[in-house]
Amino acid sequence: MKNIFILAILGLVGVAIVFPVISLHTLPFTDLPNHLAEATILKYSANPRSPLAQFYSASRLSLIQPSIGHAVFCSWFPSVEIGNRVLYVAYCIAIPIIMLTIARQCEGNRILAFLSVLMIWNFSALWGFSGFTIGIPLVLLSLTLHVRCIIN
Repeated sequence: MKNIFILAILGLVGVAIVFPVISLHTLPFTDLPNHLAEATILKYSANPRSPLAQFYSASRLSLIQPSIGHAVFCSWFPSVEIGNRVLYVAYCIAIPIIMLTIARQCEGNRILAFLSVLMIWNFSALWGFSGFTIGIPLVLLSLTLHVRCIIN
């Protein structure tokens, strides 16, 4: 019963966190237009009939930069805006779930996993570093796997 209660609260918190990402017309991230422009160039520069192909090429985008994950992910979707929304919804859902998993593995207080909500709209996400958005859940996921290895 306690697990159902925690999952219900997690679901409600998840909906409350995801709602702004879905409902806002423009996300409040400072450098997001630059990243979306990079994703658009990556998406359309390979098409020779695209007007962007005259001025940009995907080979000019360095594949060894932190924000390339955001551009590549967003370019897989029909619209880079849809890809961006999917990325941030996945980010908002992944952080609390991963923190709940860590709390469960460490036999800690699972209610404290909800404090991870404070990490979602943190300074890094609001004022830049869109490319690192993918990195935060991946670091937490690797910590989850590491904790599992230590406990077992």
